[in-house]
Amino acid sequence: MTKTRLGLRAGERGAQLAGLCLLVLLVACAPRTELPKELLQFYVTMQESALRFPQKDGAWDQHYGDAPYYGTAFYAKTPSLRDGSGAARQPEHAALARAAAQHNLKTLARAQADRAFFLENLEEVMMSALGVIEYSAATADRSGLAQVDQTLDVINGFAIALGYYIDIDAGMFAIKTYGPTAISAGVALLNLQYATYIGGESATDRLELARSIIQKIDDKAWDGVRYRVSPRDDLLELYPNTMMMLVLCRLYERTGEIEHLRRAEQVYAAIQPLRSPRGGYHSPYSAAAMGAKSEDYTTLSSQNYLTVALTLLFQDTQDARYFNEALYVLDFVRTRLFDAASGHLLHHFIDGRIALPSDPEYFCTGCNLQFLYAVHLLMQAVGPKESAQP
Repeated sequence: MTKTRLGLRAGERGAQLAGLCLLVLLVACAPRTELPKELLQFYVTMQESALRFPQKDGAWDQHYGDAPYYGTAFYAKTPSLRDGSGAARQPEHAALARAAAQHNLKTLARAQADRAFFLENLEEVMMSALGVIEYSAATADRSGLAQVDQTLDVINGFAIALGYYIDIDAGMFAIKTYGPTAISAGVALLNLQYATYIGGESATDRLELARSIIQKIDDKAWDGVRYRVSPRDDLLELYPNTMMMLVLCRLYERTGEIEHLRRAEQVYAAIQPLRSPRGGYHSPYSAAAMGAKSEDYTTLSSQNYLTVALTLLFQDTQDARYFNEALYVLDFVRTRLFDAASGHLLHHFIDGRIALPSDPEYFCTGCNLQFLYAVHLLMQAVGPKESAQP
């Protein structure tokens, strides 16, 4: 009896040891998800550059709609850079975020009072609301949420009146530039971000509205493989697909319904023809407007959105190929879109060259701030908690 027990215990110990060895082997062989030193150093360089962007009354010059979201959220979530003595670099991140959030609330108030401004500047209104949502979550300052709620009620009412798919022109820059699928997905994302970061009594209603919008986008724009720009436009484009990857990942996170995550992965597979061997992904939506003479055209903004979508896919699946693909995109941004003379990331890469001042678009502070947001999000996905310096 004693021998049997000793034999079993010895066998158990052997099995435990074998299991431990297997675990160590799996950990050792698992793909490493670390940000390269070059990217971390570049991230600090771009933060230093962004601190020089003029901000007046909370608004950044030349932001083109993106800064109210990404600048506000980034500075609310991240520590200030430090100088050699350990003192915070000026202006401090918290001050930039606070000023930006106040500016965003003024934009929302103006939109409430002037519906023509609301429709003509729908993208900036949505970005302002998204910025306040993440600012409130990061700082616990909920004083602006009533204004956000009112804005969402108007945007949601607008979407419902249009049958959950915003397919109109009416002089709206966002619809003409990005297409109705991407903008409709943006409304769904706005509601999902609220449910994710704010919660509360209205979270369930906002989640269900997002679900209704996603279903209508499927009915209107899903062709069985990927999302179209609109029901009338079959161009394979990044924006509608990356926006839907974001939305589907957020819906999966809120519901645990695996089919949404699987659809997001399917969409990722569908955009692979846009992947470029020189790095990054082609973004055809504005190639003609910028005067591109070939398909070799990529915008900074599109790569930022793609990076955020890939980060959520990595976070939700723990599949390292999405992490590695995010690094592939960011390496293109770092090596092909950075202008050392100005210290800025420029608007696009076109026909084998970086943007020129003579191009229709050249530089956007909002896209530079969005890059910082995207890198920070990827850093958070791999952990541990970020410090101000690499």
